[in-house]
Amino acid sequence: MTANDKSERVQSHTFIVAVAFSVSIAMIAQQIASKAIRDAYFLSVFSAESLARVMTVSSILSVGMVFGVAALYKRFAPRKLVPVIFVMSAAFFVGEWFLILLWFKKTAAVLIFLHTSSFGAIAISGFWAVMNERFDPHTAKKVIG
Repeated sequence: MTANDKSERVQSHTFIVAVAFSVSIAMIAQQIASKAIRDAYFLSVFSAESLARVMTVSSILSVGMVFGVAALYKRFAPRKLVPVIFVMSAAFFVGEWFLILLWFKKTAAVLIFLHTSSFGAIAISGFWAVMNERFDPHTAKKVIG
C-alpha cells in the first residue's frame, strides 16, 4: 500500500467519522427532546404521583431490553440489528401519535414513556457499536482521536 493509498483511506475514514459525529449529535438531540416531551405529556395526562410507578416499570423494561438486545447481538451483527431497532422505534412513535389522535391519551402517555425510556439509549449505544465495527483500532486512533 502506497502512501497515497493510506492518505486516501484516512480521508475516507475521516469523512465517515464526521458523518457519524453529526448523526450522533442529531440522535442525542432527539433523545433529549423526546424525554422532555415524554415527561411533559405524561404529566399533562397523569398526576405527579404516577411518575414514580411508570419510572419503575420503565427501568425494569430497560434492563430486560438490554439483556434481550445483548442476546440478539450474539446472533446478529450490530450493523444488521441496529437499523431494525431504529425502524421499530420510529414505528412506535408513529403508533403513539395515532393513539393521541384517536384520544387514547393515557395509553399513549404510558407507551411514550416506556418507549423513550427503553429504546433511546439502546439505539444510541447500538449506533456506536456499528461505528466500532467499522474501524480497526489503529485507524480509529488516527481518525477519531
